[in-house]
Amino acid sequence: SLDVEGAVRAFDALLQSKTSSERGFAAEGLASLQGGDAKEKIRQALKAESAPRTRETLKAILQQLEASADAGARNARVELPPVECEIGEHPLPTAFIESAWKAFEAQFEKEWNSYEKQIAEYEKPDRPAWFSKPSKPEPLQRERFEELIRFVEGRGDEVRLETGSRVRHFAIPQTWAEWDELASVRLDQALRCLKALGRLFSTGQPYQIYQAAHWIESHRNAQSQPYGLRELDATIAALGYMPNRSIGDDYMVYNSRWHRLFDWESDAVWPLFQERSELLSRAISGISDTGVGSYWGGLGDRRTTALRIVGMMPSCPPDVEAAVWGIALGEGKSDRADARKALAHTPDRLARSLAAISDGRQAVRIAGADFLAEIGDPAAIEPLKKALVKEKQELVKGSLLQAIEHLGGDVDEFLGKRKQLNDAKKGLAKKPLKGMEWVPLDHLPRVRWLDDDKPVADEIVRWWVIQSIQFKLPTPGAILKRSLKMCRKDDVAALAKYLLNAFIARDTATPSREDVIAEATSTANAVWNGPHNQWVIKFYGTIEQLIEMNVEQMCSGFLHSANDQKGMLAIVAGGGDLETVKLIERYIRTYHGYRLAQSKALLETLAWIEHSSAVQVLLSIANRFRTKGIRKRADELVKELAERQGWTMDQLADRTIPDGGFAREKDQAGRPIGKRAELSVDYGSRKFTVILDDDLEPVITRDDGKSVKSLPAAAKDDDPELVKSAKKEFSDAKKTVKEVIKSQAERLYEAACTQRVWNAEEWRTYLAEHPIAGALCRRVVWAAYGSDESERPTLFRPLEDGSFTDVNDDEFVLADEASVRVAHSSLIEPAVEQAWKQHLEDYEVPKLFLQFGRPTYRLPKELEKADSSTDFQGHMLTTYKLRSRAGKLGWTRGETLDGGGFSTYHKPFRSLGIEAVLDFTGSYVPEEDLPAAIRDLHFAQLRPQGQEFAYS
Repeated sequence: SLDVEGAVRAFDALLQSKTSSERGFAAEGLASLQGGDAKEKIRQALKAESAPRTRETLKAILQQLEASADAGARNARVELPPVECEIGEHPLPTAFIESAWKAFEAQFEKEWNSYEKQIAEYEKPDRPAWFSKPSKPEPLQRERFEELIRFVEGRGDEVRLETGSRVRHFAIPQTWAEWDELASVRLDQALRCLKALGRLFSTGQPYQIYQAAHWIESHRNAQSQPYGLRELDATIAALGYMPNRSIGDDYMVYNSRWHRLFDWESDAVWPLFQERSELLSRAISGISDTGVGSYWGGLGDRRTTALRIVGMMPSCPPDVEAAVWGIALGEGKSDRADARKALAHTPDRLARSLAAISDGRQAVRIAGADFLAEIGDPAAIEPLKKALVKEKQELVKGSLLQAIEHLGGDVDEFLGKRKQLNDAKKGLAKKPLKGMEWVPLDHLPRVRWLDDDKPVADEIVRWWVIQSIQFKLPTPGAILKRSLKMCRKDDVAALAKYLLNAFIARDTATPSREDVIAEATSTANAVWNGPHNQWVIKFYGTIEQLIEMNVEQMCSGFLHSANDQKGMLAIVAGGGDLETVKLIERYIRTYHGYRLAQSKALLETLAWIEHSSAVQVLLSIANRFRTKGIRKRADELVKELAERQGWTMDQLADRTIPDGGFAREKDQAGRPIGKRAELSVDYGSRKFTVILDDDLEPVITRDDGKSVKSLPAAAKDDDPELVKSAKKEFSDAKKTVKEVIKSQAERLYEAACTQRVWNAEEWRTYLAEHPIAGALCRRVVWAAYGSDESERPTLFRPLEDGSFTDVNDDEFVLADEASVRVAHSSLIEPAVEQAWKQHLEDYEVPKLFLQFGRPTYRLPKELEKADSSTDFQGHMLTTYKLRSRAGKLGWTRGETLDGGGFSTYHKPFRSLGIEAVLDFTGSYVPEEDLPAAIRDLHFAQLRPQGQEFAYS
């Protein structure tokens, strides 16, 4: 890795390059590394620059550096008080010393028992050849222990209980979290102890603190006033165990997407980096001088960590700000969001973002427009409009338009029908992209304008498709979204379905069997009669077997890939409906193993379709899809969608529960009137009404009130088109009801496990009054809390007429300010639980899940800080039984490892950011019914990148 001086020299040389793009890149690099010190170099380069676009880039960089200088003058460094390190002799608490001695004895006994079992296996005559002799643990003598205590107290020579690579000299405890009086042990004493135990050592590598991390965490958690990184770094340096700033180096490497070293509150982190801001500037600029290489954490990971730290600070350090701006408004997208968060308190955000929309680089103009939308200042509307008038690139136009609209500006002047037609004609006059010859542009469905029902010009519709393919994004930009909104919804949905079917047909087309046989025969003949055919004849025996093998291989292949034309899916994303959602889901579940890139593109499309079923499918895939890559991408898209709407993921799921067309009559206040939800089905000359009975099965009634088992065939007076549409609507509604029952039952069970809290208004609106989910809510007993949640809750159950009842059949009134949870056994006394069980039995309320009657599990005190439970260890069953039970309870199979094996089942609780992990002896894919034993059950944190961390 380069040092700063070497990088500056390299950029200086590049600034004289004959290539204009390299000169612009060099100026960016110098500004990032040197900040204001690079201004004179860039000014001189600007004077000599002749390329218009590069001149604009250099001007923008100089403008940013000037703004940084002004910000630096305003943002003086925060003055930190000096660090007070307690170093010197000090007695340890007696209780701590005795706890330590008992821990050493207990650890030795544990390791000795393990050693005896291992040595017995080792001494068997039939032991495997790979079985190595176990190392013998040695007890720590009391005299040696006393030397250790004197060293820790600061009054004796250094003691180190060495551990070799093959032989462990002493049985050393694994934690001190339960040792008495840990809170009274000073930080310098704790560090001496870790040094003696071999948990803290100096190697010049970033892992030097890692083995001590959980010990330090336990010690810090025990303190009444927890210390921060600055105090830890200063104390370690004062003891001479590590150089100054070592903790900063370690934090940059080990607090990342892969690890969570010292993941403390902000005020315990940023002061160290206020004094060591060079660590931040180097990491953000992509330069490492630690000498540890990318193995210990790539430069990208360190940059992400550095930006997160800057975001914790009261103000951005002046020597870091230029580098942060370079990412926030740079051409690269990675870490852009973190950089913008880090600039949240920077006063000149608006001015610098406005400067960016005039930059010579397309990506920077887009970044500037996006940041202006994020800042949310309406003062940017007029400058954005002026930039839009001048802009020639369609991608940038879309970003500018989106920013104007987001800020509340009027964009109709840029989207007139005549303007769209002129733009389309200009675009169609250009040469089309290679590879899109198959796109059926001459047979696109008719689309009509919403305001006058007149047809949209064919040129406009074709240009939407071609331009979308050119952009190569499966999601719609601002211009396309607004253009589609100007059209009739049913026409746009038909266009979306047509394009999606064309995409899928192209992407999944397979050769005909006749063509396959012909090609397989030709290939087989060439090989069979070739010059080196001996092994072929010996292996296959007959040419017919060779042909058969060729046919099998060729039939499984696809003729084409539509991935290069995935941009056409943007129209699907902007106008799709329930049918397109079903087509997308079917494709992903069928072809994800063969078409991973296309499946991920369709997931992105799904995330933009404005239909409640799209979100439900996305949530289903994010929670319960076998392929990790698909599941992970769906999870990311769900979070992005929730962020766009300003909702939590739970709120998003509540607001997007499909209703299948069922609706309840409402009063003037908008509240449902106490009757069942209905679906009206129109045949033209007659109508039918569909309601859901107590078992949530559809019941059809005619106009005269009589029930029928199914929708009848069309009669003479009926409208054939309406009959066809009505039957399809009814079929879709039945499917929706089944899907909602399944998904919402799982969600309500998770809500019981996680103790999710709703405010009364949201619970009423999105759950209790929902046409389908409301019926499920009536099968559940709920707990209402007042402002003081420590008080005993009031339990109630919703009724069909919209009222609520308590266990004594008295009406319960839910206060507007109340909060609501799913009730369960652990929240109430046994007598109350028994009364509700009797209530549910008396009224024959179907069980959605086992809400009452479960034995309450009380976590033993010794497991309060554990991250796993071994209560089920050794429980025997078969792999098929485990798979069946896990599947019924919503658990999914863990990742398949090398060799085709897996050994875990997972159940995520995304609202808590954790998942339950059941570890067993393992199985293989494809599975056979093998004996299996449970190993343990533990919880792990869900991380954005999909990795897990033990959770306690």
